[in-house]
Amino acid sequence: MQANAGLYPPVKAPDETKLLTSQRLQTASGGVAAKRGPVDLVTYLRTQGGVQDQGRELSVMGVTNASRDFDFAKGEQRFGPSSMNAACPR
Repeated sequence: MQANAGLYPPVKAPDETKLLTSQRLQTASGGVAAKRGPVDLVTYLRTQGGVQDQGRELSVMGVTNASRDFDFAKGEQRFGPSSMNAACPR
């Protein structure tokens, strides 16, 4: 027997993917790519061309241009690089 049985009705969780809106973002290379959901800081930096890796501080800490393995972040490299080597022309 469960305490307070029937006191609270079961609640159905919403489907988050249906609540997220789609938008089109300009990529660092000038193209346009679709993005579903909010734009986080890393995605914003990618659309702006990334940050410069001066002195290789970012690469030493393990920052790469690979996509993050999170829901809604996979495949984000299509927006541009997250970091650029200082020797790379912009």
